[in-house]
Amino acid sequence: MIRGNGGQHTTMHEMRHKVVQFAYPNCLSDWRPDYPGNTTYIVEGDADYGPSTVDDYGYMNTGYDQSKSLNQHGYNNMFSPYYSEHIDLYAGPFGLPGDPDYLAGGMVEHWEECEAQGDLYVIRDVVQAFTPYSMEEFFLNFLPRSTSTRMRTR
Repeated sequence: MIRGNGGQHTTMHEMRHKVVQFAYPNCLSDWRPDYPGNTTYIVEGDADYGPSTVDDYGYMNTGYDQSKSLNQHGYNNMFSPYYSEHIDLYAGPFGLPGDPDYLAGGMVEHWEECEAQGDLYVIRDVVQAFTPYSMEEFFLNFLPRSTSTRMRTR
């Protein structure tokens, strides 16, 4: 990616991993068993979302394969920005419109809950705590949106 002029995205992606690893060490133990053979959708999806939360680098999350389970996704997963931004809107926006990290608060809520529980897989708990939806309703609201319209870019 770096050789193909993807250096900014790649740097922001990897820096996002480092920030999360140092800020939320209790979550780290859940990542290690999955690597290097498997990517974890929330870990890689969050890191792919990182460039859009640092500056105007846009999303790396541009796809979603409905033939796979959410748990089989790794990189390039549009569910991560959907999750973060919708949790953020319900919880109260993180920053102001125009700020690089505007609407990124959903991932902050995710990592804080992960740290508190010592478990990476807290999406259901976060969704139920911050939205009026069950996890199933929240996910089903995402599916048509991911295939019929494009997510906003910065």
